[in-house]
Amino acid sequence: MKQVPVIICVDVEPDEHEIDINLRSPWNGFIETYKLFSKLRPLLELAAHSPVRFSWFLRMDPQIEIGYGSSTWVLDQYPEIFSDLQLKDDELGLHVHATRWDKLTSRWIGDYGNQEWVATCVKTAFNAYSKALQRSCKSVSFGDRWSNNEAIALAESLGAESFLSLEPGAKPSGSELGYQFDGEWPDYENTPTDIHRASTATGPLDQRKSDGHIWRIPLSTGKYEGSKTFRFWRVKRLAKALGIDLQRHNESTTLRLHIPPDVFRQTVEGLIRISNASYLSVVVRTDACSNPAQRSNLECNIEYLRSHSQLHGFKFTTPAETIRLLNG
Repeated sequence: MKQVPVIICVDVEPDEHEIDINLRSPWNGFIETYKLFSKLRPLLELAAHSPVRFSWFLRMDPQIEIGYGSSTWVLDQYPEIFSDLQLKDDELGLHVHATRWDKLTSRWIGDYGNQEWVATCVKTAFNAYSKALQRSCKSVSFGDRWSNNEAIALAESLGAESFLSLEPGAKPSGSELGYQFDGEWPDYENTPTDIHRASTATGPLDQRKSDGHIWRIPLSTGKYEGSKTFRFWRVKRLAKALGIDLQRHNESTTLRLHIPPDVFRQTVEGLIRISNASYLSVVVRTDACSNPAQRSNLECNIEYLRSHSQLHGFKFTTPAETIRLLNG
């Protein structure tokens, strides 16, 4: 049985999307996520017969600096947690938002149309990370389902070796943000679904070239809905290999740990059986653990991964180890 690397990406963020700059509320969702994953880790290790590594992507951009007085706030506030995560050999990366405080309206704006501001956010986060942890950041993702080649290239120049927030098949949409968005929303319709390197200088996000060094590890996505999807799955795998999309009318689902368990299960089974995926990359925000319904979904979906670890050969690991496993 082949090993299927599974990257569990945890976006470590404040519980509120719109931070109240006067409150500096604790990140209770992060605390609860840490407690839950600490309980689940040994169960996953028992099922997978190997060490389990999680990947934690920290917010250390100007929104955190303005909202909490320091871009390194989360590391400074919870040192015992991060000491434990590093002892477990978990990945600590960066999750960058280009959110700007607008003094005129006293509101937050997702200012992604301002490339200079985007660059400031990326540089602030990388500088804070290296100052606090005394090493360069090797893995990065961007928030708000946004990215562009210039920002990815900047992250690479600052030491990043893997980028993990592309969502193949996702349609542009800003309705979920809850605050003003400025800029061009990326279209991931033709983004490759496998790990790849691409030119980060120019061109669309789906471009494949070998002159870029950073590895792009897309989040796992798919169009798999309903029990009928898995009838004759071998035929559907062959059709997909031939470029025939039998699920073209379905919406693409990103593998988020807090989505309804039936959707999560269908998507995983479709990725493994029909698409013959070489890896899985799933994501969750820490505030999901502060929402009872989302937390319940998260626990069910982790249990599903645990129960299927032996069946599918899952290995819960980091971006760097995933790259080594798939290219070794």
